[in-house]
Amino acid sequence: MTGPSDKDARNRRSEVGKRFASRYDELGPEELAAGAEWSIDEPQSALFLGTYSEAGIRRVAEIYGLIELVKVHGIETIDVEIDTRDPFLHVLKLKEEDGAVFFELRARTALGRDLGLPGKLADLPFYVVEWLSIENPHGAFSRARPPLPGQRHPGLGIGPEVEEILVLGARRQGSAALVSWPQWYHNAFLYHPRWMFVDPREEGRFAALRRDLAGYSLPRVAWAVHLGCVRDAQGRAFEWQPGPLVLPRTREAFRYFETPIYRATRFATKARSGFELDEAALDRALAERDLDLP
Repeated sequence: MTGPSDKDARNRRSEVGKRFASRYDELGPEELAAGAEWSIDEPQSALFLGTYSEAGIRRVAEIYGLIELVKVHGIETIDVEIDTRDPFLHVLKLKEEDGAVFFELRARTALGRDLGLPGKLADLPFYVVEWLSIENPHGAFSRARPPLPGQRHPGLGIGPEVEEILVLGARRQGSAALVSWPQWYHNAFLYHPRWMFVDPREEGRFAALRRDLAGYSLPRVAWAVHLGCVRDAQGRAFEWQPGPLVLPRTREAFRYFETPIYRATRFATKARSGFELDEAALDRALAERDLDLP
């Protein structure tokens, strides 16, 4: 399991993006909010991010083909659960009939300044992904497909489709970009390079990390980072403490990452950064956890 190449990832995202763009206009506001109820006793919106009812979410899953995609993995029924009790962080869960959750999204909208984002990003509206989990409750790990840090079950292989739905959701919300904090190395690996770190130094270090560890499988690198078995040029253990990643959607959002200062800082940091994987330390740590990685 090496993870997709940048070219393969771009090609699939491009294909999904073109296919989904043609379906965007099939969903109107009334259909997305269908069946939602409001009362004076519960004035907060029952709509996810003020836009989607449970019936609307189901319609989104139908229009973009997610229902058929998850059926391949034995998920025959989809129950939608929306929790908007916290007005600042909405929760969306997709469950099987027995209650097993295979998709969970915690999201909100905010201005960049409220997220501590710098420069021109401060004035832009963002679709904030606080948490995203996509797991196959029927799947089993194997040596060919071992667990990655934080995983309880294998994924469903629908990351590009979900990402594009989020992009279209940001468009519907009027957001200039998506923002997320990758909890694990493999999250950033799979998001990159479409998503970029706000801090150009972090973007440069991450690019150097990918460059220097390109000869190892994604599971080995992900666990090595998580277990402190990656060393920097000074021999120190590399610590995964990620800042925000941004997926720009509009020209004004892209401009931040195209400025000469951002580009120069990114390239300079990448050039002077170096990393190596301590294979002996990693093998010992994996043996303690009874993990057999390719």
